[in-house]
Amino acid sequence: MATRIDHYSIALVDNLETDIDEVNFSDNLRIVRLDLITEPRAVQLLGEETFKVAKQIQAEGPLKQGGYRLALYRPSMMTHQIINRVAELSNHALEWLFAGEVDDPFNENYDRDMPMKFFSDVITSLRLLKAGLVGRFTAIHIIDGDPAGLDGPWSKGETLFYQPSLMNMHNRYVLPKDDVENLKKMFSVVSGCKNQQILIALTRFNRQYAREDDIDRLIDIVVGFESLYLKDATTEFRLATRAATHLGKDPNQRERIYNCLSSAYRLRNGIVHGTTRELRNHKILRKRGWNSPYAMLEELSTLLREAIQSILSDVGEKKFSSNFHKKLDNAIIMGEGFLV
Repeated sequence: MATRIDHYSIALVDNLETDIDEVNFSDNLRIVRLDLITEPRAVQLLGEETFKVAKQIQAEGPLKQGGYRLALYRPSMMTHQIINRVAELSNHALEWLFAGEVDDPFNENYDRDMPMKFFSDVITSLRLLKAGLVGRFTAIHIIDGDPAGLDGPWSKGETLFYQPSLMNMHNRYVLPKDDVENLKKMFSVVSGCKNQQILIALTRFNRQYAREDDIDRLIDIVVGFESLYLKDATTEFRLATRAATHLGKDPNQRERIYNCLSSAYRLRNGIVHGTTRELRNHKILRKRGWNSPYAMLEELSTLLREAIQSILSDVGEKKFSSNFHKKLDNAIIMGEGFLV
């Protein structure tokens, strides 16, 4: 026996500036410009205003003398909250469509949350590809034929991938056509990742995007580094030397990375053990030449991005699980850079 369903999910991409019409990641999953969506249920899920403004953008082009159009959006089916968004920077959506038969028992053979996982993997891949505060709004779903009766619109609360556009316009994410193939490659390794240490690093990397407090963001970043470099050790020296050896291209870079990670580790430990209350004006920031916590956190975030990129794309999960840390330690002993 089998159950036939028609599952449609959609989520607005936030803070994305691009001329690309669509990017297909699979037969079921794509990023697509809103005015090109033909699925009737999309209007039901996102509202007529969203598509009215999208068509207006295409018909009229950019506003004179720059500027952006504002549009209203309800970020979840479970709330009556209405927010303003920048229409030009949320003019694309993540779209999932599956229509077919699922073997019974349905609940054991079909994951209703699958689109959210893949939507999140796309946003993660965008963030790993380059800097920029790209995110997505809450995914909204409708499953025609669901045996549990979930055939009406529904959504779940999500936080790791959402930031309001109005706060991020100064740091919008630009995606040119030349980046599309690299984005697809990154999505392939992110969506297929099974290693727990890498998955923890990815979660912490994403979580720091949604943090408003500098201290919380620092903790997330350092935990991300620990999950990659401290599989079998828990010392500041081991973390900093392994990261520097892995990421540094020459002795000067390795020294900079070592000092950066060592300082971050000490600051994080001071926070969690109650000896550091705030980051601003801390002597470690002044000593390392960071004029603000934001400058330090951006450098750390960039390094964490590079580390995850390299491990996923160059090292690979298999080598990371088997001999990555041993090779790093051998390179440290020999005073050499790391070779994949």
